[in-house]
Amino acid sequence: MIHQPAFTRADPDERRQSLIEATARVLSAKGAAGVSVRTICAEAGVSPGLLRHYFAGVSEAIAETYRWTGQQIAEALEAAVAMAAPDPRARLLAYITASFRAPIADPQLLASYVALWSLSRSDPQVALVRAEVYRDFREGLE
Repeated sequence: MIHQPAFTRADPDERRQSLIEATARVLSAKGAAGVSVRTICAEAGVSPGLLRHYFAGVSEAIAETYRWTGQQIAEALEAAVAMAAPDPRARLLAYITASFRAPIADPQLLASYVALWSLSRSDPQVALVRAEVYRDFREGLE
């Protein structure tokens, strides 16, 4: 009989990403006031201590979630602009139009983004990432 381990160890990058995605889901469902180590880890299906293994704390998990969300939005905008005609007006129109369509205009994505923005007003670590994300958005328009 072959002995199977009781658990399998997830790849560290995959586990970290699953915590980021769980943070986004908690922010979307419960807003800024509902995010905590316990709610994130419960959503991810892991023990509360695991969050501290991958992040310095909730603030860092939230900041990384902001960065990941910003990257998702930027990739969708870049794809829309890349498909547009080469003239600046068409590219700007594609950027604006994409901002109001899926996947950006997804209710869960928007809810988590609003919660992230709200947290950036009171958390310096999240505020730094917000500034980075907005800088990248501005550069994408240029």
